[in-house]
Amino acid sequence: MKLRVLLRTIRIEQWIKNVFVLCPILFGGLLFSPSHLVSSLWAFLCFSLAASAVYCYNDIMDLAYDRLHSLKKKRPLASGEISARAVRLIGILLCALALGLTFVADSSGTLCLVIAAYMLLNMFYSLGLKRVPVLDVACIAVGFVLRLVAGSVASGVELSHWIILMTFVLTTLIALAKRRNDVVYYNDTGILLRKNAAAYSLRFIDISLAMLSGAAIVFYMLYSIDTAVVGRLNFPYVYLSGVFVIMGIMRFLMLAVRDNKCDSPTRLVLSDKFLICTILAFVVFFIFVIYFYVP
Repeated sequence: MKLRVLLRTIRIEQWIKNVFVLCPILFGGLLFSPSHLVSSLWAFLCFSLAASAVYCYNDIMDLAYDRLHSLKKKRPLASGEISARAVRLIGILLCALALGLTFVADSSGTLCLVIAAYMLLNMFYSLGLKRVPVLDVACIAVGFVLRLVAGSVASGVELSHWIILMTFVLTTLIALAKRRNDVVYYNDTGILLRKNAAAYSLRFIDISLAMLSGAAIVFYMLYSIDTAVVGRLNFPYVYLSGVFVIMGIMRFLMLAVRDNKCDSPTRLVLSDKFLICTILAFVVFFIFVIYFYVP
C-alpha cells in the first residue's frame, strides 16, 4: 500500500480538529511547562489516532453515499484505491493503538475512558444517530467537547463551564453549516448525500445558524467577563478578544451561507486567509495576556 493512500485513508489533514485537545494547556498558562506539554501532545496523538479509526469506520458505513458525492468519491475507499477489508484492518489497529497509548499518558485510565467514549459515540452515530435531524449535529459537537475534556485530563487544567457551552454551540453551528451544503446539493441535483438531508430545509438551517451564532458569542462574552477568568489571567480586558470571535463567526457564516463553501469546514478554515488571520490574532492575543503581560 502506498503511503499517500494510507495518509488519505486516515485523513491525516483532519487531525487539525484535534487542536482542541491542546486548548486547555494553552489557555491554562502551562504551554511552557515541559511535562504538561508532553502529556498534552501525547493526548493529541492518541485522540488523532482514535479519530482516524473513526474515519475508517465511517468510510465503510458511508461507502454507497460517498460514491455519489462529487468530492468524497475521490476518497481511497470510494474510488477503489483500497479495499474495505484493508480499511477495516487499519481502523482496528488504530483503535487498539489509540487506547493502548493512552495508558502511557494517563495510567489512571481517565483519558482512555474519554477516548473510548468518543469512539463509542461515533459508532452509534454511524449506526443510526446521524440519520436523526438535530441529534446528528449534536453528536458531532459532543465529540469536540470530549476533545476539550481529553486536553483537560492530560494537562490537569480545569475547564470553564462557559467554554464548554461555547464549544458545544460553536461546533454545532459548524456541523449545521455543513448540513446546509448537503441540502443545497440535494435541492440542486436531487441526490441525497445523507439520508437526513431531506429532513432539513434551508430556512430552518439559516434560522438555526443565526440562533447558534448569537448563543456562541454570548457564551464567549460571559466567559471573558467571568470574575474567575479575569482574576486568573489578571487582565481586565479579556472581553476585547470577543472582537476576533465575532469577526470569525461572521466570516464563517458569510462563506457558508452566501458562498455555500462549507462542504468541508476544515478545508474552509485552512484556505480562507481572513479566518486564518482572525484565529491567529485570537491565539496571539491570549498568548500575550497569559504569558507576557505584566500588570
